Formats: sequence, structure tokens, C-alpha cells
Amino acid sequence: MPLLLALLITLLSPLSPAWAFEVTVVQSSMAKPYQEVHNSFSQELRHRLPRSGLKAIASFQENSIYLTKDDQPKVTRSLVLSQSPDLIVAIGQQALAVVSPITTIPIITLLVAVPERVSGPQDNILNCPLTTRPGQALKEILQRLPKIKRIGVVYDPSRSGSKIKAIKKACPDLLFIERPISNSRYVIKETESLAGKIDLLLMVPDITAVTPLTESTYILFSLQQRVPLVGFTAQHLKRGATFAYVFDFASMGNQAAALASKLKKGTPLTRLKTPDYAASRLLTNEIVAKKLGLQLPKEERP
Repeated sequence: MPLLLALLITLLSPLSPAWAFEVTVVQSSMAKPYQEVHNSFSQELRHRLPRSGLKAIASFQENSIYLTKDDQPKVTRSLVLSQSPDLIVAIGQQALAVVSPITTIPIITLLVAVPERVSGPQDNILNCPLTTRPGQALKEILQRLPKIKRIGVVYDPSRSGSKIKAIKKACPDLLFIERPISNSRYVIKETESLAGKIDLLLMVPDITAVTPLTESTYILFSLQQRVPLVGFTAQHLKRGATFAYVFDFASMGNQAAALASKLKKGTPLTRLKTPDYAASRLLTNEIVAKKLGLQLPKEERP
């Protein structure tokens, strides 16, 4: 009888591996964005899964693996498989490359731009998108600065033509003054040609138009012409951009946790739907906005 009782206690324990929803998180590095996504995922999933009472039989247990340049993919894969997780979360491209040969366990990927290039199409992989909604940054800025009508943008059509087209389609009421280039040496000339013709200068992720050397051109133009500059990283904001539309890493982790929670509750991976676009937010450089004389509604300031 004591043996039977001990067996029942073990099986019904919230910490019992037999009942736990086990997740293995493989993280490409300790870089801050990866860590922020990871932390928010873990916290949100713990919040979503019950922690007390009878329902706590389905508790959440996490194993974390942090990759280094010296790691051997086969060895890491063997470690993941030895843990027999119910779910694998791959954060970053390197992590996905390591775990993608595993086809028998559901995998959720984060911070991977084009997972198909790493793993090919796989039914057990669900990717949280890393693209922003076209034109969303401009729409949010227009809520604060409704008089803006003319948007200047320097870009390489071979790299960003489709992106600019999508932004224009999303913002049909705006006039886009485009300066297409094929080489970064034309950035200064084309940016200067926008003087007096635009209300806002937009930077897009384009390795021809936006480089560490050309960023200062856009920032200087913005300050001299007194027009707001929109970047796409927090560093752009620190260096002098007026706004930056950036990924919201904490919200990305929360989105992945919501998917994991549904998977835990029995929804098949193939029926889970990821968001259409990555979670993002608009940041404002208050000091630069003041220098440009922008009147931002107080209630809209972060």
C-alpha cells in the first residue's frame, strides 16, 4: 500500500516529468534581443499555464541551451533529443540550423527572417514573422503629425523596390518623393536633392542606402532641413533620428508563448496561426523633436 501511494503521489505531482509540459529553448547567443525574447516567452508561458490546484498537473518546465561558435550541431541535437521535450523554441538562425533536422517535435522559431532558407519547408516548424506591417510607422507618425504629406526616401530598387511599393500602397494619401540609387556613393547627392521638397525623410532597411557611413547624411539633412527622420533601430534614435520603428522583442516572446500555450492545450501545430507581422513599436527622440520644433500631443508621447 505505501508503494502504491508513493506511485500515485509521484504521478500527480505538479513537478512530475510525466505530467509536465517540457520546452527546450535553443538560443543562438546571449545577444540582448535574443535574451529579451527568451525572458518574455518564459514569463508569459508560466503566466498562461496553471501553477496551482488540480490543473497544475500540466506544469511548465524549461531547459535552455545557449549556443557558442564552438558548439557542434550534432552534439547539441543529441542533447535536445535526450531531453524529449514537447516543444522546441529556436531563437535565431543558428539555433534553427541546429534543430531543424529534428522532424518529430514541434518547433517554434523566433528572430529568423526567412526560416525556409535554413530548414526548407517542414510541417513541424512554426515561424513567428520578422517583418513589419508596411506603412505602419508612417500611419502612427501621422496620428501625431497630421500635416505631413510628402515623404522622401532613398533606396536601392533591386533590394527594396517591393518594400517601397507596399508602403506606398498602404499609405495612398501620402506623396512619395523617391530617390532610387544603385550604389551608396550616391546617397549624399540624392538626399541633398530632397531639400525643400519633403516633410519627412524615411530610412528603410536597405544595405545600399543605409550603412554606418551614410546614416550621418540622413541625420545631418534632417537637422539642417528641420524635417523629421524615421529610422528602424534604437541606435538610429540615439544617433539623431526623430523616430524609430523597432521590433518589440518582449511582445514577440509573448506571442510565441501564446502559441505554445495553445499547443499544450491540444491544438495541432498545423492549426496554429502566427501573427501576420512582427510586433513593433514607434519610439520618439524627444530632444530631436524639440530641436525640430515638432508639436507632439502630450498624450501620444511614450
